Amino acid sequence: MRSLFYRIGYGLLFVIFDIRFLSNLDLLPNFIGYLIIMSALWSLRQQAPGFRNGMWAAGVLSLLSLPQILHPIGLRLNEVDLGMTTNGELAVVLVHGLLQLFILTSICKGTYHLLIMRGLHDLASSLTARWVFYFICSVYLLIVYPFALNIDIFSALLVGLVAALISIIMLILSFRSIGRELSKPLGLEV
Repeated sequence: MRSLFYRIGYGLLFVIFDIRFLSNLDLLPNFIGYLIIMSALWSLRQQAPGFRNGMWAAGVLSLLSLPQILHPIGLRLNEVDLGMTTNGELAVVLVHGLLQLFILTSICKGTYHLLIMRGLHDLASSLTARWVFYFICSVYLLIVYPFALNIDIFSALLVGLVAALISIIMLILSFRSIGRELSKPLGLEV
């Protein structure tokens, strides 16, 4: 169980870090991160019903992320112009964001179910609080993002991006500790 939750965490690291070589080639491609997440959810799908939906969404996102290996889309904070070239790119970014939110919601829902079944109520409430923080940050970014095309809201966008980064790192750390807790045999308190 521990390795499955670690896999989810490593997959999320691939997704959140965008390291480009020669300005275009992504060294940590998102599609690999989504495939890692999908493989972990495939193994967890029998444990709780929430994991199955996230598995399919991760598969869709892995396909949507393939073109981004060579051609990144989205707001480029290191450029003067924060705008995108087409409305199609905006649509892809928003669908991508909604699917990412759906994946993490299903992972957290399935994990919450496992924690409650094991009697780990404190860890379940901690996960819920971290998920709510992530959800608020994600919805904020999904609302603000389209406005960044037309008006200069760099500071509002930057605050949202930093908060979202903090929230996803908090979730990754939660998944690591949850993996350790769920790996312990039932009835043993250490």
